[in-house]
Amino acid sequence: MLPAKCQEYLRLLEKHFAWLFDEFGFAVLQVENGSMDSCSFLLQGRDCRLFIAVDRGRIGLTQIAMVPRRSHKVLNLPGLQWYALDDVINYLLGHFPNQEEIQQRFANAEVQTLEDVFVELSATYRPLWSDVMTLFREDNFESEKAKLDHAIREGRARLHKTG
Repeated sequence: MLPAKCQEYLRLLEKHFAWLFDEFGFAVLQVENGSMDSCSFLLQGRDCRLFIAVDRGRIGLTQIAMVPRRSHKVLNLPGLQWYALDDVINYLLGHFPNQEEIQQRFANAEVQTLEDVFVELSATYRPLWSDVMTLFREDNFESEKAKLDHAIREGRARLHKTG
């Protein structure tokens, strides 16, 4: 039985990201409860896994990894290369935020409810999700990985120069 907070977080995830489940076939593989109202969710959809952590009512770590078809049913897969979902979205948008933009996002998140954040993320991610799924498709990932890795390194390097 899931603790009440994990049930609440899962309900919000399923409500605001219904398109992830309905249109892209994601399923919840695992829900883990941590301390102090933290929960993490591991989802599988086609050739990728999505990890979402919620800690004390705030979305924390959100990562995505390509999972080979032969391993879809294996829960604990060593050696997956996980990417911050924000990095992937920034790559697809062609814009990595600068220090000021990141600080503004944090300031906004401090005054938003978890539901507000889910609404905002869903609105941001939904138009790009077909591209995310294409990028993390097993037959496409290796050819795109070098470009993604390069863009992330460049985006972070620019951030460190200005920070």
